[in-house]
Amino acid sequence: MPQAAVVQTEKSALVFIVDAAGKAQPVPVRTGDWVGADWTILSGLKAGDHVIIDNLLKVRPGAQVTQTAATVPGTAPTAAAATQSSRATPSAGGAPTPAAASAPATPPASPK
Repeated sequence: MPQAAVVQTEKSALVFIVDAAGKAQPVPVRTGDWVGADWTILSGLKAGDHVIIDNLLKVRPGAQVTQTAATVPGTAPTAAAATQSSRATPSAGGAPTPAAASAPATPPASPK
């Protein structure tokens, strides 16, 4: 997961996902190691979750999100991809209405 997508607080880490109604929702996650510019997410996301990875300062819980297709650099589509990544941009009226681009995120490698 791109580092910029993970919001860190004093007590936890969270990401914003796009729910079934197309709205941004915060989800607590447990992070693992940092790999380059990415976090390994150990728990908190489900298969098929769309994660907002850009303009998080403008995203608010419940904000409507419009999704568009895009590829996240450094990821490759795999059959085991568990989440989708999304980009957010503000609406013309100043209210946060993110536009989201989706691409498969690469799941963490399991130890052998």
